[in-house]
Amino acid sequence: MRELKRTPLWETHLSLGAKMTEFGGYQMPLQYKGVIAEHNAVRNEAGVFDVSHMARFRLRGKKVAEFLDWLLPNRIAKLKPGRATYSPMCDQNGGIIDDLVVYSVKRGDEEEFIIVGNAANHEVDLQWITEKAEERSSGEITVEDITEEVAQIALQGPKSQSYLEKILGSLPELYFYQFYSLGDVIISRTGYTGEDGFEIYGSPDRISRLFNDLIELGVQPCGLGARDTLRLEAGYPLYGNELSRDVTPFEAGIGWTVKKDKDFIGKDAVLKPPRWKTIGLKAPDKRGGIARKGYKVLLENEEVGVITSGTLSPTLGVPIAIARVKSDLEADRYDVQIRGRLARFEETPLPFVPHRVKRKPKRTLKKN
Repeated sequence: MRELKRTPLWETHLSLGAKMTEFGGYQMPLQYKGVIAEHNAVRNEAGVFDVSHMARFRLRGKKVAEFLDWLLPNRIAKLKPGRATYSPMCDQNGGIIDDLVVYSVKRGDEEEFIIVGNAANHEVDLQWITEKAEERSSGEITVEDITEEVAQIALQGPKSQSYLEKILGSLPELYFYQFYSLGDVIISRTGYTGEDGFEIYGSPDRISRLFNDLIELGVQPCGLGARDTLRLEAGYPLYGNELSRDVTPFEAGIGWTVKKDKDFIGKDAVLKPPRWKTIGLKAPDKRGGIARKGYKVLLENEEVGVITSGTLSPTLGVPIAIARVKSDLEADRYDVQIRGRLARFEETPLPFVPHRVKRKPKRTLKKN
């Protein structure tokens, strides 16, 4: 049996009375006060998560952006310093190896990017990126695993900025998927909840102090339970549920990340007509039960798909789910087999709960 890893905040979690669980090879907090209380804290005020288990890699060298543009389906070549983007990473068959957030730190002759991936895919990601960098650049790009030297927390919720400014002082204007360095930390306006908020990177000691400072201010510590219900309401995919090597980005509902006008690994397979599509399902009330991962989806008594994620939505008060169904289906309602009986769900657009991230206002042309 493998020994589970611990994040730099492990002792803090125990002191706060967290219920711990295994996730991605780490001992992680599942909940503190309770999933619903933590979920509502993020929706209404603010909550802070330990996400130091995420895999973090630094790429340096010549033409790193050009390499990442070939490695990933999303467009990286034009990503300016201080900007980040989200992208799947696909294999030659179009399957999703992982989904990543890519940070452009430095451009020019010597370029620098940071990539953040899922903990469970740490070793697979590192091997794939390293091998492809060597294949493409002949040693001109170095890939460093900086997971242990850099810790990470996520402060999420509508009052996130006010709490952070009480500790760090006034923050410059920052929009969704923008970031900057502030002394010994990197502040990124990103997150996995659908709410406004930040992901903050720094040394383990610095991030531990910042986490404790936020707790002392009254910010609710949150665990994996609330992180999952929040991301599901926001319609965000989870690797191992919506995302895997068995599906392409289009089949997983993240086809918007694929830039068809450039070359990338697995492009021909990714662009094949999708076998599946990803949809949202919502129950009319609580009586039908919760559609859990792996439950069968039926249409007119024929099995047509599977639930990839499901929960009782704390915000909406009814069961919600994400499902993968046959791509050629057109239906308003589906049945889900829950513990030997059928429960009716209505197809609904994702996200289930509107996003409230801080996006840059769109430019409008003035009329003469």
